[in-house]
Amino acid sequence: NDVPLVARVDGSWRFPAFRELVTTAPPGPGDTSWKQWHAQLPANSADFAIFPLLPYGLEEVDADRMRAGPSLRHLLGNDDTGRDVLVRLLRGARTTLGVGLFGVLIAAIVGSLLGALAGSRGGIVDQLVSRAIEAFASFPTLLLLFGVSACFGDSRLAVVAAFAATMWPSFARIVRGEVLSLREREFVLAARAAGASSARIVLRHLL
Repeated sequence: NDVPLVARVDGSWRFPAFRELVTTAPPGPGDTSWKQWHAQLPANSADFAIFPLLPYGLEEVDADRMRAGPSLRHLLGNDDTGRDVLVRLLRGARTTLGVGLFGVLIAAIVGSLLGALAGSRGGIVDQLVSRAIEAFASFPTLLLLFGVSACFGDSRLAVVAAFAATMWPSFARIVRGEVLSLREREFVLAARAAGASSARIVLRHLL
């Protein structure tokens, strides 16, 4: 939060806050922080920076506000070292929500595709997918997360993959059941009679 959303530096445009979402925030121009650089800009300068509504760093300390209560500048107050509580709360929530969101998204895509494939093709494909669903659904989620943490450390990608691996069977089971109930309906038979491919029927009519 202590880096600008958008900044114009010597005529070039930079987006430090958005870059921080992917990697780490770039350093400020020269040997100064982004806040120091912005404070030193002359009034008639063409360069500028737009900071977030809460322009406080994760470790930025205000020695005059240790254990201070909520205020207009610090909506949830400050902790025992003077750091803004709301900023630290949002930073922690960003990681949690990001991991959960991408984990569910990957699980939904993989589970929906495998469930639709099993329900539409039947036979050996359905049996293989069903056995995979049972195997992944029976594996303890907490144990898998512990194993991923031990092998890959604090890798967010590994945690996202672990969440997806434990959640896709739920999506696959639901989609498979729906496809099984729909694949012999009149509109599906009409699509087959019209020469539609299996992939088109699944993607356009069943999903």
